[in-house]
Amino acid sequence: MVENYLRATRFYHVSRIGVIRGFHPMLAALVERWRPETHTFVLLVGEVTVTLKDVAHIFGLSIDGEPVSGWTDSSSDFVQSQGITIFGREPSVSRSTLFTDNSTAYTHAKYLPLLRDFERIHTYSWGSTCLAYFAYSLH
Repeated sequence: MVENYLRATRFYHVSRIGVIRGFHPMLAALVERWRPETHTFVLLVGEVTVTLKDVAHIFGLSIDGEPVSGWTDSSSDFVQSQGITIFGREPSVSRSTLFTDNSTAYTHAKYLPLLRDFERIHTYSWGSTCLAYFAYSLH
């Protein structure tokens, strides 16, 4: 049943990626070569940047569609009520991060209003959001 929802929302490919394991030296080298002022990796071949097309290819997320934006509320009351509305049960909450179960899978509470209508989830530009998040978090 969950797989059907993931396919309908076009997040199935992302759910199959999993956690990158065993690549710590490579990731550490990339982090050392990241230049936040230019948003590029400085490698021996020159400066390299991650593009929207890269994100779309790697994660299978749409880069077209409505922007992921709007007013958000991270209060625990909001998170609890939205969790019950969307998932049919009270979620576990840690700060403003929503845990749908006790696994390591999580989402920030600010995305809850966008996840309310499963028929519309695929209409947002999640690839653009992903790239913006990566650029911000590496800054």
